[in-house]
Amino acid sequence: MKAVVKVNKDGLYLEDELVDDAFSGIVPFYVPSSLTLSDTDQQQENYKLTDNNSSAKNEANSENIPAGYTVGIPVPPGLYHPRFDIQGWLAYEAEYDEKLTQRDPTTFWSEGLSAEAIKELTREAEQQSSEADQLKQRIADLEVTLTHLLLGNTRK
Repeated sequence: MKAVVKVNKDGLYLEDELVDDAFSGIVPFYVPSSLTLSDTDQQQENYKLTDNNSSAKNEANSENIPAGYTVGIPVPPGLYHPRFDIQGWLAYEAEYDEKLTQRDPTTFWSEGLSAEAIKELTREAEQQSSEADQLKQRIADLEVTLTHLLLGNTRK
């Protein structure tokens, strides 16, 4: 088993998923419709009654639209919120089949956050680390003070 990435329709990272070691490429996944059986039967009846009802046809076709993709291409390190270029991958697959050109598949990953959002994240991380450093320094100062107090009390 190996961990691969699930992304939404826009290619943004959602979560990791365990798959068989042989898995590669990208595969769409679908979210089950929230319709109940009676709703589905009613829609089928409506569809039969109105041959050219485009909304019923669109609802029937909406189940074929993927909710996202399972991506078997490793995410390169250093990305805060990875984004996979699904359209680029599909075009690459078509081109690869025709011209047999190879490309590093990890180049289809890019950063999904803006530079401002990354700057804010790193600023928060720096603040947290500086707070931790301040606490460590206070603990060290208190230990020194406690040592001086203990040594001072033993001399009397």
